Amino acid sequence: MPAFCCLDKAVLSRPRVFDAEPPNHGRQAWAQVVSAFLICFCTLGLGNSFGVFQGYFAQSLLLSHSPSAISWIGTVQGFFLSIVGILSGALYDKGYIRSLVYTGAALSVAGLVATSFSSEYTSIFVSFGFIVGLGCGAIYIPALAILGAYFTTRLPVANAIATTGSSMGGVLYPILFRSLIDSVGFPWTCRIFAFINGALLLVSCLLIRPRRAEPVVEEELKPTKSTLHQFLHLFKALADLKFLAFSLCLFLLMMGIDVPFFYLSTIAQKKLGLSPQIGDYLLSGLNASSLFGRLVLGLLADYTDSLHVWQFSTLGTTTLLFSFGTISSLATIIVFAVFYGVFTGGLMTLVSPVLRIISPDPRTFGSNLGLAEGFMGLGILVGSPVAGAISETAGGFLAVGIFFGSLYVVVFVVIGIFIWKNQWKTANEDVPSDGAFVTVASMVPGHLPTVASMVTAHLPQTATQSD
Repeated sequence: MPAFCCLDKAVLSRPRVFDAEPPNHGRQAWAQVVSAFLICFCTLGLGNSFGVFQGYFAQSLLLSHSPSAISWIGTVQGFFLSIVGILSGALYDKGYIRSLVYTGAALSVAGLVATSFSSEYTSIFVSFGFIVGLGCGAIYIPALAILGAYFTTRLPVANAIATTGSSMGGVLYPILFRSLIDSVGFPWTCRIFAFINGALLLVSCLLIRPRRAEPVVEEELKPTKSTLHQFLHLFKALADLKFLAFSLCLFLLMMGIDVPFFYLSTIAQKKLGLSPQIGDYLLSGLNASSLFGRLVLGLLADYTDSLHVWQFSTLGTTTLLFSFGTISSLATIIVFAVFYGVFTGGLMTLVSPVLRIISPDPRTFGSNLGLAEGFMGLGILVGSPVAGAISETAGGFLAVGIFFGSLYVVVFVVIGIFIWKNQWKTANEDVPSDGAFVTVASMVPGHLPTVASMVTAHLPQTATQSD
């Protein structure tokens, strides 16, 4: 048995006193938001900046490789960030959060250091794609899941603030990359990034404090379920048609969401003839507008409904993807970057709150979030390489936009049809519309949620977390 498992069991065996309700405020609760912000900065923030690495690799270090081959490095990193969430989410529910964050932080920093010594495609693929992705995946899901243990009514706001870290990282990393690459070169750029991530993740590890939402006795704190029993829950979750439909929608959404992040800088340089510096700043601008979208749409969801705001964000992203191939000037690419960042910021920041509505059981929230992230990882894995292959055909990036925009149309129509169906059902049963459990899974005929599930889905929920 790994040493860290023994350590966590020893920690879990100590008696503790816990509050019955998530506080929704207080220094400790907001410290978890800061911790999650820093983790998002170092994980998704770095991933959102892969466009500058893609441009540099294509123009210099990996000149002999195609854009599609290079994009596999970034997609594998994003894939492991998400797919490892299946494991890290289950371990989070069992109480191994500290082991996850310390191990993940060490792996992500080690991967960046290893990248600084790499000059061949294979070594960069392993260090920057596999090792960094594995480390990021170990800490990303626990960082978001723990917010559900401290927040219920304010969860959309807390999640929006935390996930702005990914946008902030996406703003700063491209600017730092362009400044450092010209002065100290690629190896030391990666080492400086490793130092920055190491310092920020250390602070995050010190801030993170797991809690349980229910008072428990000492014996209940010890993990008693086998790992096999824990993972059987994953198959049970997939049997839930609401959750399965939600996860499949996430798969389609994530196939296209990273395409502009990866290729906007390439379009600026190759199609518009702009300098690499402008391409990098465009990527920073895209991430800056994503920060704005996460905050504004997250606050809007806090005062309205997460599902409807999520659908609105899907509509905006769909429209922009269809226009992706029509970019023809600096002005149009700036407008695209700003609005695409806003709408995709809303899409990403509301995944966790929407899942909390669809799967409200706090005992399995971490596992469900990890499994949903697994579907997202599969979408990330295939999306950008497919975009790279399509861009090399006669249709170019116009065909890329049409293909991924069409996928988003499917998701939007499915959500829209069954929001209407659910509202019609509740209206005929004399249930207030604001109590309706509106979910993408309503698309499955014969499986519309009952009135009881519609009401209970919006009752305050507690989250369960052990240390």
